[in-house]
Amino acid sequence: DLDVQELVWNDPFIGVYRKLIFNKAGTKLRGGILVGDASDYATLHKMAMSGTELPDGTTPAMLLPPLSAKSTGEAEEQQDLSDPTTQICSCNDVTRGAIVATIKELGVEQATYANVKKCSRAGTGCGGCEPQVKAVLKDTLEAMGGAMSNHLCEHFAYSRQELMALLRTNPDPSS
Repeated sequence: DLDVQELVWNDPFIGVYRKLIFNKAGTKLRGGILVGDASDYATLHKMAMSGTELPDGTTPAMLLPPLSAKSTGEAEEQQDLSDPTTQICSCNDVTRGAIVATIKELGVEQATYANVKKCSRAGTGCGGCEPQVKAVLKDTLEAMGGAMSNHLCEHFAYSRQELMALLRTNPDPSS
């Protein structure tokens, strides 16, 4: 397509490569490739899929650096997880609404991260959406009156951090 212009960010030191593709005028994001830090994927994806112009005061170069490279001291951009149509898992095309429906169907007792992954397929591809899936799980469980467990598994009532602390303080963990 002759009506495109691309911007590339390549940082081999931290393993981040980004190519964003804009229209020639630089007013619309057409698509892109994000390798490494893809924390702003949802925002960029929504912008590209909507076909609308970039927000006022936003230039293509402002979208290129990953959030990890923006050291302005501002709070990191947070993905809006309130919209049920927000895509959480791009590998399997799973929205926030589908994840919430899965959690509600499983109920408070059965809605573990592993079960949500199994039933919704969110997080079973590249795994890059794990933080967002866990955030939706935590928020939904709290809204249902439950709480998310950080135990290693259902048979072991310790988190990874608690287990490491036990191993450091007890020379014989079998006792």
